[in-house]
Amino acid sequence: MLLTVPIMLWANTVSMACDVAPIQAGYPQLASARPVPGMRFGKAAERLCIDIKSAADYPPLNQPVSPLPLTASDPNVRFICLDGPKGTGKTTVLEAATHALRACGHKVVRLSEKNCDPQRGPTMAMVNQLARHPDPALELEVCQRLADSRAWISQQVLPRQPSGCIVLMDRWYPSDAAFRRLLPFEQVLQLNLERRVRVPDLHMGITTAPEISWARAAARTRGLGSTVLQHVEEHAACTQAFEQAAQRHGLALCRNEGRVEAAVEEVVARVRQVL
Repeated sequence: MLLTVPIMLWANTVSMACDVAPIQAGYPQLASARPVPGMRFGKAAERLCIDIKSAADYPPLNQPVSPLPLTASDPNVRFICLDGPKGTGKTTVLEAATHALRACGHKVVRLSEKNCDPQRGPTMAMVNQLARHPDPALELEVCQRLADSRAWISQQVLPRQPSGCIVLMDRWYPSDAAFRRLLPFEQVLQLNLERRVRVPDLHMGITTAPEISWARAAARTRGLGSTVLQHVEEHAACTQAFEQAAQRHGLALCRNEGRVEAAVEEVVARVRQVL
């Protein structure tokens, strides 16, 4: 089920996007999780913002490339990633923020790690195996493959974006803090840094209380859409792990528990601070 966003949402967001106050983050206790009648959440229609390219548009993964520094080759390009647990409305916020930033005159390119990953299929097959048979060595291999793909994206995809643009990435390595259960996030982070994976100019974590995101996901036709998480208790642990890692490593957390416009306003305000 796709989220149908009223046109007025974009107008209201644009009118307030350039001067907003940060949302105060809290962490409500886990309550009984069940679908909420009438709630319709999910990824906004791709027709609203056609930017996401696939890995097929770029050179193959095994093509030799020279190492790049962790910072951008073009200092005028700003790289912003949005991460978070399932069902927090991250992709919806990202799409609305794209429109708001463009309405303010910024050049914005929206990318998705999933669509840019040249070895996503084989990696997800390993994730499926890991979900059935948890094993630290297999999880390490999954994390190494994901880091290799991000290094490829850092060297083959990001440098090809237009000069002076803002790149909004749907998921990056901070998401491993939520979905990797056996390895500490610090070890996963080190795997990415060793491979010269691009460090974003701004990390944004989109979060909600786990009962809210679980109920949102339950209201969608495709449900949570997760290979790793099957129960609300696992989802709560995922949310807690992500928020703790975000606080330790300086991610800007944005609570998306009320009006989506409020979350969009905070994201846009944070982006403008790094321009």
